[in-house]
Order: sequence, then structure tokens, then C-alpha cells
Amino acid sequence: MFCLHCGSAIEDGDIFCENCGQKVQEPQYIPCVHCGQLSDDADAFCEFCGNKVTGSVSSASSQYTTAPGTKTASPPLSPPIQPRVKQTPNFSTSSPKKIQPKMPLIFLLDTSASASQHINQLIISLSQFIMNVCTDVIAKDALEMAIIRFSDNFEVLQDLPDITSGDLSKLTTTGNAYYTVPIREALKMVDEYNRNNTDIFKPWVVMVVSCEPNDDITAVAKEVQDAQNAEKLRLMILNLQENSSASLKNLTDIIFRQKGTDFTDFFDWLCKCINVIVRTSPNEKPLLPQLEGDVFRDR
Repeated sequence: MFCLHCGSAIEDGDIFCENCGQKVQEPQYIPCVHCGQLSDDADAFCEFCGNKVTGSVSSASSQYTTAPGTKTASPPLSPPIQPRVKQTPNFSTSSPKKIQPKMPLIFLLDTSASASQHINQLIISLSQFIMNVCTDVIAKDALEMAIIRFSDNFEVLQDLPDITSGDLSKLTTTGNAYYTVPIREALKMVDEYNRNNTDIFKPWVVMVVSCEPNDDITAVAKEVQDAQNAEKLRLMILNLQENSSASLKNLTDIIFRQKGTDFTDFFDWLCKCINVIVRTSPNEKPLLPQLEGDVFRDR
């Protein structure tokens, strides 16, 4: 079916046109008094015989009525009305269906031995976050998510553009935390995504860390800062350590601290942010919700 106002394709069951916003209306048909075929009552001319369409059945028959008291003329015989064949509108101003811009979200999850006390709760909270996002049709359609775990090495558990296919059971803890290689993998993902896609929201990279890096992150910190200054990504860190970290502040100034090991408040806030962002345009600065509960900004 097509919109009667702009000509865009409309899916069955839609109440409003996604392109122009006008209410979807089923076309009304009347028989042409000249050829008997059914035409839209909004058409000026019959698309089958080319004669003028009267606009309604009553007005079509009234043209054969003479003055009161005189004999009423009978309308000309017309062939039996045939089933109407659905026609494709020919609108010169027809616009393609609007495509939902995508938002890449990359999780970098510390699975070193220091994360053992909270890894199970992290898996639960991350799974709940995915479920919450999927309950919002617009957010589910827009979000494309990757998950990278890291310790002595790193592993991509879920790559863009998936959202629900990651195997979170692989989030087991061991070894030390080396930051440089997994961060560069996330930067590579962002570069490839920005290069291959247009009209997208700024990619977010969310790190969840539980210890200081065991490697020198000076070089990769500059790469991250350059990418953020160029508006290529937004990096934020959830720091699970008891104290603030100067090394993390070299990566980004968006650092959060967590009270306890219940991550519900952080992931609820993250879900709300996604829902707000995907309802703006990619060039618009969204008004993000305030942090609440057991998470706070580390300044």
C-alpha cells in the first residue's frame, strides 16, 4: 500500500506514514459512469478510460436526472464492474522510506583476575541491558553492539553489527589487564564503521575496568584523545577500583565510579541514554538523563 499524500510505501498495519507523518487512509472507490471500472473517489479522471470522475456515487447518478415532474433519463449501460487491479502510485515527489541511523556501542570488559568478585553480576547486568534495549523498537533497530573482553590477551565475543548473539559465558577471569591492544581493536572497529557507514550516531566505547593497566598506555591514550577531539567516538569508563585512577584520566575525562557490585543503575542509565540518542538526529546534541543510585561521576 502507498501513502495517499506523499506516495511512500506503507507497511500493512501502519497508522501513520513514516515519511510524511500523515494518517494512513484506505482509498475509497466508486464506479466510473463511462466504463464501469472502479476509480479512487479522489481521482479527477478515470485511470481506465480517461473520462472525468464525478467524485461520488450519488453525484455520478444525479447527472441523469431531469427537472421535477419529467421523465428521468436512464444512465447508459456499462459493462459489469471488474475487480480493481491494485495500481502503483506515480508520484513525482515520492521519497524513499526513511532509514533509521545506526549507533555503534563497543564494550571493553576487564576480565583479569581482579574482576573475579563482580564478573557474575556484570554478566547479569549486561544481559538485562540487552533485553531492555530490545524492548524499545527504535533502540533495537538503531543499536549495533560489540563486546571485547581483555586480560593478558583479548577476544571479540560479539562484533558489530550484532546486538544479541554474544556468548557472555566466556567472560571468565584470569591473568592481568593489558589495555593497549584491546583499545586499539576498538579504535579499529570505530574507524571501519565510520568509513563504511554514513548518517550514524557517534560511536560509544564503554570500558569496565577493575585494576590499573599492566602496560604503558601513553601512546594509545593519545590515539583515543585524538579520536575524541575529532568527534569520531565517545569513550567512557566505569572504574570498579576503590580509588580514582590518574592513568584512566589520560584516556578520557568521562569516568564513573561504582558503589558495590550491583551494576543495575549504570546499565539502566546507559539504556536511557541510548533511547534518547536514537530519537534525535545524528547532528543534534541529545539531552542525556542524570546519573542516579549507586553510580557517580569521578571528577
